[in-house]
Amino acid sequence: MKIDGAKPRSRILILEDEVPIRNALARYLEQIGYEVETAENGRVGLETLRAGRFDLAISDIMMPDMGGIAFLEKAKSERPDLDVVMVTGYGDTSIAVDAMKNGASDFVTKPFQFDYLESIVRRLVERRESRAGRPRDVDVEHLEGRLRDKVRELSTLYSINESLDEVEGVEPVFTRMARLAAQSCDARSASAYLWEADTRTLVLHSVYPSGAVSARVPRVRAPGVFVDLMRKPHDPKRFSDPMGLAMLETLLVTPERPPSSAVLAPLFVRGEAFGVLCVEGKFGDASFGEPDLGFVRTILKKAAVMIERAALYDTIQSNLVSTLTSLVRTLEAKDTYTRFHSDRVTNLAMLVGREMGVSQADLEVLRFAGLLHDIGKIGVSDAILQKKGSLTPEEFEAIKAHPIIGERILEPLGMLPDERAIIRHHHERWDGRGYPDGLAGKDIPFLARVLTLADSYDAMTSDRVYRLGLKHDVALGEVVRYAGRQFDPNVVAAFESLCRRHAHDLLERMNAGLDKESILTQRLRAAS
Repeated sequence: MKIDGAKPRSRILILEDEVPIRNALARYLEQIGYEVETAENGRVGLETLRAGRFDLAISDIMMPDMGGIAFLEKAKSERPDLDVVMVTGYGDTSIAVDAMKNGASDFVTKPFQFDYLESIVRRLVERRESRAGRPRDVDVEHLEGRLRDKVRELSTLYSINESLDEVEGVEPVFTRMARLAAQSCDARSASAYLWEADTRTLVLHSVYPSGAVSARVPRVRAPGVFVDLMRKPHDPKRFSDPMGLAMLETLLVTPERPPSSAVLAPLFVRGEAFGVLCVEGKFGDASFGEPDLGFVRTILKKAAVMIERAALYDTIQSNLVSTLTSLVRTLEAKDTYTRFHSDRVTNLAMLVGREMGVSQADLEVLRFAGLLHDIGKIGVSDAILQKKGSLTPEEFEAIKAHPIIGERILEPLGMLPDERAIIRHHHERWDGRGYPDGLAGKDIPFLARVLTLADSYDAMTSDRVYRLGLKHDVALGEVVRYAGRQFDPNVVAAFESLCRRHAHDLLERMNAGLDKESILTQRLRAAS
């Protein structure tokens, strides 16, 4: 009911086919003082519009019966002064831009923040109240400016999503967050911190530009404002007054020139506080606006998804590796003489790799492939694997199939091509007389050449039911003798250098991580 002399409340029509979104949006707008009616599609929306007075319509684009674009065209033809805000997903933004060209006043993308939509509604309502009697060309000019701003905003949002989609792993996400926040918000700098809830400490991870990192304290005891912000999910918080900026002093990366404005934004992953993003000093000494907060929200939401995805992948990968390693353990347990063979081969291959200056990333590939290099023997009969006498030609052919079987086991599990290549080619020879593909020289993947030497050395020094293992010096002599034939000469040279420096503890290094009983067994064998 309208009270005499009171200003009538603005009336808003919501068109949305999803009931939960429609009801939630209606309740929110009613709570902040607007009169609201709703419709489930464009057809019902037009009927409602014709039956009453409305200052603004908020319409989803994709609806059954009559969509938002059709509603816009008919509504503007009947009510040219009606402001219409279009709601769309990221994939429909080009349609939304066309809608603005055809008369829409603004648009938001799902999932939207209620407070962001509220700011658009408030601006349009205030503009409606103040534009009475204003020339039409002024309104057109204003809309053209808004359209240009929206195109720039969409371009930035697209760049943010594209940039974060390229990131692999958790660590690079924080580095990319800081850079994107500074660039998207036109800020002088941005920093990303990890949150330690138990100590209430912020740990500096990344700063953009990187030159500003030297001015930062690596660990900051968080004052109350940060603790409150990290207790539960919050929107980014703006600071532009001197008192607020003073609370951020320990986080600001441009202490030589205090900024006129800053944004502090918490990062939550699965509802848990994970980190915080600090953006400061908008160029031109302007204050950060609502579009800037929208960019920061998008960065944080996307970063949270990427971190969760990376963590899930790591968990799945870890479980998968554990399962496959258990299969190898089961395989090796059938023959006590080859127990922990894969572990020893892996450790030796890693030692040789480090001797040759292999990168950490390649060492991880080598470690994974080393542990699983004999996984293909699961497809070989136990009668052949455990045979105590010499193998027949047919049985040896069956054994020679295990690298191919191993590659086939790992291929559908998403293993890296380099890992599968090591497993397939770890029985190739430098002279081309190996298997399964008869590769020679540098055609054999480099890491496979490293693993081949480690595998052969452990096979020579391990006892078998039909023979005792060779002493280290004898096995080393065999490796050297077959350099250029079975083994890559450069890998042999690195192995020789490793042996010269660590001959006294090479066995311990190969057995690193094995249980004490197996280490003692190896020492007794070496001494016998």
